[in-house]
Amino acid sequence: MGIIALVICIVLQPSLAVATLNQTIVIEKSNNFINNGNILYVGGTGEGNYTSIQDAIDNASNGDTVYVFDDSSPYYENVVVNKSINLLGENKDTTVIDGYMHDHAIYVCLDYVNISRFTIINGMTSGIYVFSNHNTIMCNIIINSSCGIFLTEASYNYIWDNYIYNNTVGIVTFYSGCTYNIFLENNLFNNIGGICLTESSHCKIVDNKIKYDNSTSLSMGIMLQEFSTNNEIIGNLVSDYEFGIAMCSSINTKISGNNINSNRRFGLYLQHCSVNNKITYNNFINNGYEKSYKFRGNAFFIDSEFIPYSNIWNENYWDDWIGLKHKLLTFLPYRIHGRWGIIRGIGILFPTSDFDLSPAKEPYDI
Repeated sequence: MGIIALVICIVLQPSLAVATLNQTIVIEKSNNFINNGNILYVGGTGEGNYTSIQDAIDNASNGDTVYVFDDSSPYYENVVVNKSINLLGENKDTTVIDGYMHDHAIYVCLDYVNISRFTIINGMTSGIYVFSNHNTIMCNIIINSSCGIFLTEASYNYIWDNYIYNNTVGIVTFYSGCTYNIFLENNLFNNIGGICLTESSHCKIVDNKIKYDNSTSLSMGIMLQEFSTNNEIIGNLVSDYEFGIAMCSSINTKISGNNINSNRRFGLYLQHCSVNNKITYNNFINNGYEKSYKFRGNAFFIDSEFIPYSNIWNENYWDDWIGLKHKLLTFLPYRIHGRWGIIRGIGILFPTSDFDLSPAKEPYDI
């Protein structure tokens, strides 16, 4: 019991400093894990241990810890967490919650819930569905669900250090009320959509690895849409998608210090009033290599309302910049191609351009 209590105490630190390209981003974390309640045990051979996770939660009180042994794994359950508790698995590789393709594997509907060290599989709707605030989801493996982690009307949540793969979408925030969420150091592999924010603001997507080893069309590493505002995309690796980062009607986004490479059509794609965004210090390498696309490249924008120079592009590394091939031309800016239309809905589009006035001469060490 002492060892378990110690693990609970040290799972989270109150803050984390993330360094990228001489920038230090301090991410404050509320230390939500509480160890002053009771510990309820699930599985194993101890006297009085519960046989199901749900039974233990139903008998827990706010502040308690439900500790799940891997002896009785997998647990075929659709767990509803309606208490402010710590739900802690013995080992993330061997403590399995299987939603058996019925609804959500885990449904979190109360604030200050912490879920750590599980493998969560086969959620028909989602692996973990979050409909509350101030939760921490960390050190889990989430696979084979429609959505790995699904947040709606959920704010101030920390999604940290999870392996999320082979889902339709890795992480989703859905419509209004999703604010100030942090997605940090997650590994997302082979999800058709990596991280998708919808009508979400003041969220941070930091130091995630987002890759897709498949040729499916309309795959996107990071997607911001429906007037998602004031978000930050910093220090991520985004590769092998059709669109590395795609934005639709999203404004005031900071995109900095990312490795955006080997995406088939575009590294970064801005569409429909995605304005006032700041794109700096990123590596754009080998994007747009699939020659079957008419329009392709490291970056592209398209809009029905032309707002010239409404986004800031500065000091990015572009592997197709002419200044890399011809040293006498390093005074030239990098041109970002785009299209705009005079009449909305008609589909008449004309070429236009934006510019990175100070492209980097070498790729950044990210």
